[in-house]
Amino acid sequence: MWVPVQDEAQVVAAMLQLGWVLAPGAPHRLGASAPAIRVTTATLTAAEAGRVAVDLAAVLAPSGVSRSG
Repeated sequence: MWVPVQDEAQVVAAMLQLGWVLAPGAPHRLGASAPAIRVTTATLTAAEAGRVAVDLAAVLAPSGVSRSG
């Protein structure tokens, strides 16, 4: 699965903290295409697929918190 993101490294790191290993898309992008992550789903069970979807949605959701507070 190819998922567009703003910051590949941040999303990969956040998902790793939740127990998921994803790949940054940079090595696989063509030209100047947008940043993305790769999620391999071939070995996921239905329950795992649901959990990774929930976790990824949470990581990608705007936090509403700025650096200034």
